[in-house]
Amino acid sequence: MKRSHRLTPLLVALGLILASCSSAGIAATVNGSDISDEKVLSLSTEPLDGPVIPGPNFRNLLLNAIFTEAMVTGAEQDFGLAGLDSKQSIDAFVQSATPQETDVLRSISENSELSESAVELVAVQLLTRRSVQEELAQDPEIITSVWEEDRDLLVQACARHIVLATEAEAEVVQGRIESGEGFSDLVAEVSLDTQSPGGAFPCPLNPSSLGDPFRTVLSTAPVGEVTAPVQSRLGWHVILVDSRETPATFEAFAEDPALWMPASVLDAEWTTWLNDTLAESSIDVRSQIGEWVSTSDGILPPPASP
Repeated sequence: MKRSHRLTPLLVALGLILASCSSAGIAATVNGSDISDEKVLSLSTEPLDGPVIPGPNFRNLLLNAIFTEAMVTGAEQDFGLAGLDSKQSIDAFVQSATPQETDVLRSISENSELSESAVELVAVQLLTRRSVQEELAQDPEIITSVWEEDRDLLVQACARHIVLATEAEAEVVQGRIESGEGFSDLVAEVSLDTQSPGGAFPCPLNPSSLGDPFRTVLSTAPVGEVTAPVQSRLGWHVILVDSRETPATFEAFAEDPALWMPASVLDAEWTTWLNDTLAESSIDVRSQIGEWVSTSDGILPPPASP
């Protein structure tokens, strides 16, 4: 598997902005596939009034199209993941998107300067990311490395919380639970968190995906015992960890590594894969638009006219 440690963030939806117009033609070629001016311009809602020299906003849109094409072809070459940019795959992804993925897509669809084509481009980026991470989670080298070096991160927990405005209120609720009142009843009665049914965190959840104090509490609090109040920016929390599990053996971990592997590990592996894929891709940009600079994974604008 390709490995490197140079980090380049994926330019996704939130970086897309309004494009300038360009004369008709091929804007760039990625691994033998052409990206036309028309395709780049279709990402914007700005009407095409006439040909002008492409500006920085056009290059921003083109850069996202280049990244997407390189990702899709790399995923097919490395893992046999074909058709990630097909209409059928995009539609299926939108239907199965996580809340976080849905939020990204919504932010694009609500941007009046971006078109439905831009939403589809971002959907392909997110789908490719998810699909490649699923493949990386099965890589024997990665599985072994995580087990040997980051075993303490392999935790799955289920927990609930009650959110109060003050520490004093949280202490009262803690006492009521310890006196025998039902946790779920108190969630319904007093919790300020009205978005989580029963006060539940997503279950199962890897604590390392959370910030403190939740990461520490879900990793260390005794199972089945209500915690003393802990503070976050949202208020004061009384937390009950219902279960916490770790794989007992390497074989148990390797049987379903994606279940145990924290998002931070997969994000790092994805970034490494993406950097390698971009570095190894054959990318050419039309000279009037600029020059592809592999050292920075970007488009260098053409020199200004004298």
